[in-house]
Order: sequence, then C-alpha cells, then structure tokens
Amino acid sequence: MNYFFIVIAIIFIIYIFRMIKKKNFSIKESLFWVVGTIAMIIFAVFPKLLDNIALGLNITYPPSLLFLVGIFFLLFINFRNTQKISKQNERITELAQKSSILEFEIDKLNKGETNE
Repeated sequence: MNYFFIVIAIIFIIYIFRMIKKKNFSIKESLFWVVGTIAMIIFAVFPKLLDNIALGLNITYPPSLLFLVGIFFLLFINFRNTQKISKQNERITELAQKSSILEFEIDKLNKGETNE
C-alpha cells in the first residue's frame, strides 16, 4: 500500500469539494476528477490490481497501462472542454449580434424614428 498516493488523493478530493462549495467548480464537471481520484486511491490500496489488469490486457509493463489510462482520461477532459469552448464561442457571437441589434433599435427610438 502506497500511503503517499493515498494522502495526495485525499487532499485532492478535499480540494475538489472545497472548490464546489465555493462555487468555483460545478458538481457535474467535478465528477470526472473525483472518479479519477478514487481510481488513484484504489490502485494505491491494491497495487497488484494494476498488474492483474495489465496482464489481462497483455500489457507487459503494468505502469504503461496507468499512463495509457491517464492519457485517455486527460484527452477526454480536453475534448469536453473544447466542446464547451466551441459552444460558448457560438453563444457569445449570438449575444453580440443581438446586443448590436438592440443598440441599433435603441438609437432609432432615441432619434425619434419609427419602425415603419
């Protein structure tokens, strides 16, 4: 059992919950990080589990499985963030266009012009 990784994982979970409590992190987004941290605790408590899973997948060097899972996890998080950024950019463009139209309408009303 590796106490160092267990302590780090517990500190990380506490940090995540504090961020949620301060409303700096949504519960939905934190779910992936909590799951990853729990997996870290499981592998720290049961180190032979990683060896058995790697053996079952015909991976000769078990730590490479850990890196592979970590890379896929980070790629998944990156993909989700890219999706969200794309949606936000579209929404910002839409809001900027609506704001410009409203400003134009306000200017017309201030100048006494009608919509006819």
